[in-house]
Amino acid sequence: MNRPAKVATPASMVRLAMGERAMLVLEGQRVYPQKLLNQNFTFAFPQIEEALADLVQE
Repeated sequence: MNRPAKVATPASMVRLAMGERAMLVLEGQRVYPQKLLNQNFTFAFPQIEEALADLVQE
């Protein structure tokens, strides 16, 4: 969405506050819906950028 965060938070503070879950916020997670892919499911928006753009369009 090309918008900066309103408040910069040091990674060390996020780790302190969230513990092991901080990795998800700081690094992200690559997740694949393997069962759906195996069944040839077709996604309306294969990429997250497309889905977000659709949500914010006027």
